[in-house]
Amino acid sequence: METTGKLPKKKSFQGTTPAQVCADVVSGIVGVYVFAILTVFPLFATDMYFDILVDKYYFFWISTALMVGLSAIVGLTGLFVDCKETGGAGFRSMLGLDQDQKKGLWQRIREGFRLSDGFLLLFLLSALLSTIFSEWPYEAFWGNMGRYQGFFTWIWYAAAYFMVTRFFRMKQWYFDVFLAAGLYLAVWGIQDYLGLDPHGWLYVVEDGQKAMFTSTIGNINTYTAVVVLYLAVSAVLFVTEGSKGFRAVTDTPEKSQAKPVIWLTAARTVYYGLCTVVFFMAMITGQSDNAVLGVMALLCFLPFYAWKNRRGFVRYLLTLAGFFLAMCLTRALTLYYDNSYAGFWSGTLLGFSEKAVMLPILLGLAGLTLVIWLASFLPQLRKAAAGSTALQRYDQAMEQRLPAVFRWIWLGLGVIACLGVIWLFWDANHGGHPEWYDQYANIFYFNNDWGTHRGHNWGILMRHIQEFPLWKKLIGAGPETYGIVTRIYDYHEMIDMYGEIYDSPHNEFLQYLFTTGILGFVGYYGFLISNSIRALNIKRKPSFKQCGGPLAAAGVFAAGAYTASSFINISVPIVVPLMLIILFIGTSQKPSVSEPRKN
Repeated sequence: METTGKLPKKKSFQGTTPAQVCADVVSGIVGVYVFAILTVFPLFATDMYFDILVDKYYFFWISTALMVGLSAIVGLTGLFVDCKETGGAGFRSMLGLDQDQKKGLWQRIREGFRLSDGFLLLFLLSALLSTIFSEWPYEAFWGNMGRYQGFFTWIWYAAAYFMVTRFFRMKQWYFDVFLAAGLYLAVWGIQDYLGLDPHGWLYVVEDGQKAMFTSTIGNINTYTAVVVLYLAVSAVLFVTEGSKGFRAVTDTPEKSQAKPVIWLTAARTVYYGLCTVVFFMAMITGQSDNAVLGVMALLCFLPFYAWKNRRGFVRYLLTLAGFFLAMCLTRALTLYYDNSYAGFWSGTLLGFSEKAVMLPILLGLAGLTLVIWLASFLPQLRKAAAGSTALQRYDQAMEQRLPAVFRWIWLGLGVIACLGVIWLFWDANHGGHPEWYDQYANIFYFNNDWGTHRGHNWGILMRHIQEFPLWKKLIGAGPETYGIVTRIYDYHEMIDMYGEIYDSPHNEFLQYLFTTGILGFVGYYGFLISNSIRALNIKRKPSFKQCGGPLAAAGVFAAGAYTASSFINISVPIVVPLMLIILFIGTSQKPSVSEPRKN
């Protein structure tokens, strides 16, 4: 076939172009990769809790490398075939070069450049410079003296970002199977809390450490950091499932008017609700302080998204009721099994006393849960009772927009609560009457003992940052080098004070500030924020393809809840790949060429 500089007319193509085939195959490869990360990655381990961090680290970077390598082979093959058959017209069309001959490839790349791309490149530049100029460049590159999140790992995080955001095609069933894997992981953890040890993994753990390991994740703090991702996704999908007010902004009028499959919507609503209750139970039985931060962040910020219409408001109330139901079930199971190493939450259960009067109250809350639950499903019965005007009116009423004043009131209450917490911390440390806070000293007294010695740990970190020269303040000491610094310069102080060695700040904000500097800190959190803004499509730009819907919002809330919990947690490749992929798929866009594919 004779080729020209322009894309041939549609009649010249007898089927699919090589560029279209290439785009479809690469999208399929990325889809398989995302499926593996969402389902296999959290459950993968080769030898119980031995080397579980290394197992997941290798799983992530090797699977990402395979995805990139296969996609590169497909792309080069498609380019070769396209150049041979059409003179490269298909790929030029995919890049948009044929739409305006005045614009070159560089101009098209600039038009496709995202703000999140810039923040990621800023972080990578800072991490690269900190690695090169680090006192320990080898360790900074590989991260082998820390948690394996050196510059090498971030190369693959960046590769996953560009591949997923440009080629992945999001479908709801991805999150359905993701939550199914999460249920398996969470139920396993709940059974470990009760002392059942379903797979015998705790049998090889010393008795004094059994409460610190659970499920397929290992460390209990890391476990709750993973579960909060599942909780956020299930909660967002639960409050939005079947509601017209939460459809993606890119829906066509025909798609928006299409009636959903009633039974599928009802089944998914039940499924997401069940998942939410189970994940609440897993967070409670996780016995970790970061679980409190993650749950609080989710429940505090979810109304700003859920309260778009009355149905979202009712579903949010149901989510709260599900939280109380989870507390009730956890309390009952704890009393029944009486596990010797269940931990302090088995007695206090988020502040609830052990008095017998509390059990009827929790049972009453469980009954309220059931009432709200049934009420929320009434609209799903409208097809079975098509002649019932009352149900139809009820359904229409539930879809009515909720006045914005409700969200403003919630915002005002949130501001008051934040100011109150700030005042409590100030008063406890500088108010002059510490006896008021003796019972809560570990919470409000910020000293070396605060947060299981995190106060001392953070003090050491800030002291080193203050001693850094300006250039080192900007780019940091190098990824995963904090443990090296403390062992060399602070070993005797740590041992003399608490008999501990700090290999991590136990605070991701400070961890990135120390290892990658101010530039890396701005780059990383700017990257998360800009991705979240694009996923929510706050400005409702038509160019933000596939953004603005519940699936994208689920990724944003998952990343937000995790970031809140990371204030007292460690950044590890057991959780971060999962969190990032969930966020990336919210800003994914389907690759396309100018000519539509022929059926």
